[in-house]
Amino acid sequence: MAELPKEELFTGKGKSMSDVYCYVMKGSTLLLADERNKKHLLDLLLCAHRACSCPVYAFCVTDDAAYFITEAEDMYTLQMLQERVTERFWKIYEGFPDTEGTRWLRAQRIEAIRSMSEFARRCRAVHRLPLSLGYVRRIGDYWWSSYQNYQQGYHWGMVDCSVLLQFFSSDPQEAFHRLRLHHGARRIRKKLPKEAHSFDDTIYDNEVQAEA
Repeated sequence: MAELPKEELFTGKGKSMSDVYCYVMKGSTLLLADERNKKHLLDLLLCAHRACSCPVYAFCVTDDAAYFITEAEDMYTLQMLQERVTERFWKIYEGFPDTEGTRWLRAQRIEAIRSMSEFARRCRAVHRLPLSLGYVRRIGDYWWSSYQNYQQGYHWGMVDCSVLLQFFSSDPQEAFHRLRLHHGARRIRKKLPKEAHSFDDTIYDNEVQAEA
């Protein structure tokens, strides 16, 4: 069976690339640096995506932010999703001695993804964040990322690996091999100084532009 042209991986499902977005939610390290709170936030986000029927193509939760590549009817749908998750998460931790008060978590930005090449770059950037932030030395070692699904490790619900893998090849083994090469999954990076671990859009943006 011949491979679909790359730009048709979405449109072949009756979708257009304008339905695909990247969003970032910035949070407080006083909460998200705790692994238990990362899990709680991630569970709420994935449940919200399920309720909205918004598939997830890539995600990563860091010590102070959540990054998602997803599909939705429009930006308003994602804004409502973020507001619901923020409200539910805050109800649980209300009264927590958070010096940032009610600004513990807020929507940082939502951006439309316009092409398959941009989609692949952004998925790569999201999966490489643990390397860029110095958390791990291999992408597959980081727990709070959809790369676990791609390497058939832990299965996070609502993650659709098929589109990104088909971008590389219709053969599953070849697709995963090319994915690893594209992501630089084996590359060992020098650990960043602690002051560079705080949330900074430029870290993510630099990864997105790395192969532009």
